[in-house]
Amino acid sequence: MTFHINAVRQLILALRGSNIAPLPKILVGGHAFRLAPELWRDVGADGFAKDSLETIELLKRWRQ
Repeated sequence: MTFHINAVRQLILALRGSNIAPLPKILVGGHAFRLAPELWRDVGADGFAKDSLETIELLKRWRQ
């Protein structure tokens, strides 16, 4: 939901600032990101997928 975008941004910042190693890739999706396809970059995610099939294709690319 669009009103959760700031919470998503804060969560990603917290993950990136943590001691998690290796840091997992962060993929976002949902209505707010479909409305603004470049929003995933703004919140600091590694990628965006509009549906499950696109998610699978993106994950395959990340594994290569």
